[in-house]
Amino acid sequence: LEVSIGHALTADALEMGYANAVKAYLEVLAG
Repeated sequence: LEVSIGHALTADALEMGYANAVKAYLEVLAG
């Protein structure tokens, strides 16, 4: 699971930019 999330985060980071990707994931995790 961690690997899948890490891969998805990396893929999103390439498109969105690292900061935006992290923000989006934190929002999802926060619900």
